Amino acid sequence: MKRLFAVLLCLSVTPACATTNGKKLVLYECNCRDTAFYRQHVKEMEKIPFDGLVISVMKLKDPDPPDMLGWNTFIRERFQPKDYQHAIDDLKAVKSKHFTDNFIQIVAQMGMDWFDTDWPNMAYNAACMAKVAKEGGCKGLMLDAEQYDALHMWTYATLPPRLKTAHTFAEYQQKARERGQEFIQAVNKEYPDLTILMLFGPSLTHMAQGDGKLEDSAYSLLAAFCDGICEAATPKTTLVDGYEFSYSFKTREEFVKGRKDIMDSIPKSLNPDALKAHLRVGFGNMPDQSIGAQEFIPDYPSKNFYTAEQLRTSLNYALEAADRYAWMYTTRIGWWDGTAAKEYVKALALAKKGPAPGGSSGASP
Repeated sequence: MKRLFAVLLCLSVTPACATTNGKKLVLYECNCRDTAFYRQHVKEMEKIPFDGLVISVMKLKDPDPPDMLGWNTFIRERFQPKDYQHAIDDLKAVKSKHFTDNFIQIVAQMGMDWFDTDWPNMAYNAACMAKVAKEGGCKGLMLDAEQYDALHMWTYATLPPRLKTAHTFAEYQQKARERGQEFIQAVNKEYPDLTILMLFGPSLTHMAQGDGKLEDSAYSLLAAFCDGICEAATPKTTLVDGYEFSYSFKTREEFVKGRKDIMDSIPKSLNPDALKAHLRVGFGNMPDQSIGAQEFIPDYPSKNFYTAEQLRTSLNYALEAADRYAWMYTTRIGWWDGTAAKEYVKALALAKKGPAPGGSSGASP
């Protein structure tokens, strides 16, 4: 009976059945490092066993205050080559066999309506970032769709009354779908076979809906945008649902359920065949989160939400359940200044070899 359960569990995780072969672990820092930092410090950075990094593009090499193009991609003003050419130069100058799967950061905060006639400028700006990724040897773009802006672009229910009076939810859903098509068509012109790593993907829309009406739920337009991307994308374009809900997962069963959540979004799509062709499963992890009122303690992994053993195990399960990418978000671990606890660094190195003894508990047998 146990053997049968193990077989069924493997089948529910990935077609490859609980393997980390070929899987990649990508780091996304709150203080996202830019191309200049990457160029200057790559040799030291390679000592930490990540397969890729999310890298930001600064408008100027040494701006004061900082001007990150990724946070300004979804705006009216079009980028100019002088804004990002230095970033391409930085990336071309780096020859790293270690960081094989880097991504360029873009954040979907938008100060205008989906029906605004200036919206194509956003697609143009995204294409500029795709150009940086392509010419800089990156795998593609990291798209953060969390609603940081006041407009809450993905949620029809919270739009100003004047906008909802002008257009129904169905009209907004269709327009978001069209904008997804415009977005990927512009991006694919610069990078035909890129990967887009979304921290939240289409599964968020359907999970937020629950048993209620889609138009009344949060992120009700995100899935339609993703549908548009998949409908108009080139055959080799990949869209990864990064499933940020997994930040605190510790057990294999949680990741198996997470994979099911993502796959369950396919039949709910406006175009299931298109979404199925491009959608892939990914998982996020956040090792430096707090435990209630107890803050993260950098020097004492044993006292944190993830012990080193638990981090290794969680990452192993995430890599097993993902199609290719697991990613990590950190705010307080000093990976590049030498202050990261050696136990955590070791956990990264061991994650692909298997969970820690004791499995999800992290305890020794």
